[in-house]
Amino acid sequence: MFCSVIISKMKNEISIRISKKSDIKSIAIVSSGCFPQDYIVGENKINDLAIAEKWFAKRLSLKPFSWLFVAVNKNKKVVGFAYFMMIGGLSGIVQLEIMGVDEKYRRQGIASKLISQGEKIITKDFAKQFKKPIVKFILTTSMENQNSHYVYQKQGFIKTASLGELYFGAEEVLYTKNI
Repeated sequence: MFCSVIISKMKNEISIRISKKSDIKSIAIVSSGCFPQDYIVGENKINDLAIAEKWFAKRLSLKPFSWLFVAVNKNKKVVGFAYFMMIGGLSGIVQLEIMGVDEKYRRQGIASKLISQGEKIITKDFAKQFKKPIVKFILTTSMENQNSHYVYQKQGFIKTASLGELYFGAEEVLYTKNI
């Protein structure tokens, strides 16, 4: 299912849909704002938006093994995104690799909608394409990002393990959700 129809329309006029190639720059801008350390290049520590664009463009090309969703406002501006990818071949395990919401749009339920709508579409799409069920969603997040822990737990994820210092010197934890 690789269409760009509105999947969900929220009361604050935010729509969740499958991303399009034309969304890549906007996704990169949101991601760069949420995770500036992820796109730093060189000794001058410059946040390189072109690196973020290349990263997401490459992920978009991994269909049917990955899914990139966007949250857009009434003016069609991308204000959030969620990228999911299959891991372990056709094991039925999907990882929420990265998700971000523009700071001005946080605490409005957008992250929860990106996760819930993403899971629904992915579960149906996987079964249709590969004749197998999704068995688990997983994700990692920093212990420092307490707001994200609340969102993930609200969506049914369970803190499963501590991974120690994994990215940028921060302790990461693993969350899982059996389907």
